[in-house]
Amino acid sequence: MKPLLLEQGALGGLVRGVVASAHPSRGIHDPVPGERAVPAKCVERVSHLPRVPPHSCEFGDLPVGGHSSSRDARHHVIDASASLRGHSRRLARISGGIWRARGGPGFSADRRVPSSGRRPARWRATLTPEVKRSEKARRIEDILQRLHAEALTPLDHEDAYTLLVSVLLSAQCTDARVNLVTPGLFAVARTPEAMAQVPVREIQRCIRSCGLAPSKARNIKALSQMLVARHGGRVPDDFDALEALPGVGHKTASVVIAQAFGKPAFPVDTHIHRLAGRWGLSRARNVVEVERDLKRLFAPEDWGKIHLQIILFGRSHCPARGHDFAACPICSWAASRARIAREGRGTSKGSPVS
Repeated sequence: MKPLLLEQGALGGLVRGVVASAHPSRGIHDPVPGERAVPAKCVERVSHLPRVPPHSCEFGDLPVGGHSSSRDARHHVIDASASLRGHSRRLARISGGIWRARGGPGFSADRRVPSSGRRPARWRATLTPEVKRSEKARRIEDILQRLHAEALTPLDHEDAYTLLVSVLLSAQCTDARVNLVTPGLFAVARTPEAMAQVPVREIQRCIRSCGLAPSKARNIKALSQMLVARHGGRVPDDFDALEALPGVGHKTASVVIAQAFGKPAFPVDTHIHRLAGRWGLSRARNVVEVERDLKRLFAPEDWGKIHLQIILFGRSHCPARGHDFAACPICSWAASRARIAREGRGTSKGSPVS
């Protein structure tokens, strides 16, 4: 049977017509919420179709029960390529086993499903369900553990205070540059009490090669004074107190909590935000969403380690630009074809470029 050709702009009407052919009790002109009236040309094209028996099946599997052969199969394919060419479509089940197309990956309006119910071989990879995030996370964790078993904090520090200052300096600056700057700064003052006495201009002179040096110098002095006045010169080990310090955001506080105090925290920086979206572990629309999704996938006692492993892997194997997805130990199987194509065009969505 040849596929039924859909007139341009008549998708809603034709779907309703097919539903009516399967359920004579529902008039072909009966209004359906959210759809337009059925054009007469659609009614003429679907009124002759035989009834389709109710059935239930999963996505991509055409119902074949009750048919002795492919010739008996009363399934009809809607070829919407004339009006929907280039748009992805997915099949969704509606009442009585009738199917209609809606936006989404995995099905194209230009493809035709054979009436025998068998899919061509070239479709099978496309229609195979994606690996679950939890399974993907387990495999990624194994690879990270194999490649970066001894993941150490890339910022040189001696205690919680020097780590706090180093993380603050790392904003808009590489860790390597921070490690070149901090020895000179800590030679001037390495405790909150001592740093609180140093003029802002002197702090700025020590860190001038870091980006945003003027504001960072002010924040270092202000947070040192606050640590002395409110916390007895000690770095607090809870988020609320840390994020109340000048220049300290949630990511900086998470790094200090995880690396200085060994408490569960999952800092999300540019590398982690980018790779979580690239690997399909999160939709990666913002750092809050990424942190929430990653915490659900990994055990709390592993958050600090995996945070460092992802950063190191991103730097060594998974750069933002010019990345060879096929050669990457993780992207070669974890990244979707849509993601690879999108990044290949330079229009990656949901992840910042670093």
